[in-house]
Amino acid sequence: MLQVLLVDDEKLTREGLLERVPWQELGIGKVVEADDGKNAIERCKNFTPDIILTDVRMPRMDGVEMSFELMRRFPESKLIFMSGYSDKEYLRSAIELKALSYIDKPINFQEMLKTLKLAVTQCQEERRSKVAQTQLAHRLQAALPLIRAEAALGMAGTGTLEQTAQLLVEAGLLGFMEGATYLCAFMSLYPRSVSDYRLPPLSKSACIFMIEKVCSEFHYEALAAFHDHDTVVVHLRVPNPDPALLEEPYLRSLSQALFSALSAEYEAFLSFGHSVPTWTLLPSSAKAGQEGLSYSFYRGRKRCVFPTTSIRPRLEEAMAEGWIREFEDLMTDSAPDPLSRFLQHTTWYCREHEFLPVDEVKRVYARLASKLLIYARKQGIGLQPYPNEETALWESLVLCESLEDSHRMLEAVIEQWRTNQRMSEPVDIIQQARRYIDAHYRDEDLSLPQISSFVFLAPAYLSSIFKQKTGRTLTQYISEVRIEHAIVMLRSTDKSIAEIAEAVGLKDANYFSRVFRKQTGQPPSAFRKRLVP
Repeated sequence: MLQVLLVDDEKLTREGLLERVPWQELGIGKVVEADDGKNAIERCKNFTPDIILTDVRMPRMDGVEMSFELMRRFPESKLIFMSGYSDKEYLRSAIELKALSYIDKPINFQEMLKTLKLAVTQCQEERRSKVAQTQLAHRLQAALPLIRAEAALGMAGTGTLEQTAQLLVEAGLLGFMEGATYLCAFMSLYPRSVSDYRLPPLSKSACIFMIEKVCSEFHYEALAAFHDHDTVVVHLRVPNPDPALLEEPYLRSLSQALFSALSAEYEAFLSFGHSVPTWTLLPSSAKAGQEGLSYSFYRGRKRCVFPTTSIRPRLEEAMAEGWIREFEDLMTDSAPDPLSRFLQHTTWYCREHEFLPVDEVKRVYARLASKLLIYARKQGIGLQPYPNEETALWESLVLCESLEDSHRMLEAVIEQWRTNQRMSEPVDIIQQARRYIDAHYRDEDLSLPQISSFVFLAPAYLSSIFKQKTGRTLTQYISEVRIEHAIVMLRSTDKSIAEIAEAVGLKDANYFSRVFRKQTGQPPSAFRKRLVP
């Protein structure tokens, strides 16, 4: 409800208005009276009028002087003058005070009622507008972190330049677009004690605040946001022309400060992009920074990497294939150390050439593990927890976060194989036959007579005991070995189906496809699509 200040030195006028005007119906809940300007000002010490209805000529202080004082204090009040005089000075003052109306005395009640209704309407509309503006301001304030985050993601290349510029304006970051040097960095976060790497919202807000605060202490203007559930993109604006702010030693100090600030809950890895002369080029810096994150695989956590060191040599296919062949040869060595020495050398080489593509290195370790798992199965040796499914082992190695993790996992598989091998029974006729098949499955002419000659048994007898011991014929076993090796090649190489068929001793690609489908339930082309990471 609104409040009215009624000021008039004529008591009858005040009483008449109080009695005749339907204040409550108009939306006015309180009317305070005063008989002159001085008393009115005194009454307003504890009273805020929405509408001031005042006479002009009064003793001690007239309505004009009083109105100047009250409108200074209550500028949103609606002012209505009443007067029986047509004084031009008073009229000019009314105009200056932006009075709503100037009503002549004797008062026309209908005119008064109409003016009061107008004043009430204006007050109510202004109140609604003010409430709406306040609510809008609150919503904008609540949405500000989201707008900032969208702007940061836009500068990382997720939106157009026009959209990003609009978001920066809405976030109050117009100055971020002013001339300066810019740099983008990506940060991977690893919670110290939580197995699920998806961070709760409150922790995200705290991380962003802390990151931007540390950057400001190093004289950068920062805008950061989560790029995904465990990766933060950080845009750095460098208003200071000091070139030291863009040099690696200073950025390393910034990295260590960020790692320290987050160390209570997170470990981190930071990858910097290259500096750019304008914010519109930040997407290219962001791309370089994001690509550098994969090198945490070699360097581990609490480290940083720069684009000048992000050399990307390829892992030569010939070298990778050579490692695979050497590993296969060493699996048949009875000595306990060759495989471990081989693995140590391979890991050392990858660490020394730390900018080899991470996916290619992970694929090599996964292929080595698959080869060992297949060979162990042919020996009748199970490797827990992957006794019959090399895909699970492959996926575990591909998901390793560091080179050390890949090394430890493969080393554990080798050690388990060696231990189980020592505990197994001496090699019998069946194992000899299996080993011969494993070594010669690539030969198109591999046959029962060849195998029986190798183990010094008649073909019929070897076939009989092999079926008795294994539950399948030698021909079936040869096909299984060939298809298992074909699966490895389908998953780890780009060779055509015909090339893979020939590599496993089946030169007829159509026949290879029929055998493959019989064993796996699907043609090799469909199997490749499902299993290739």
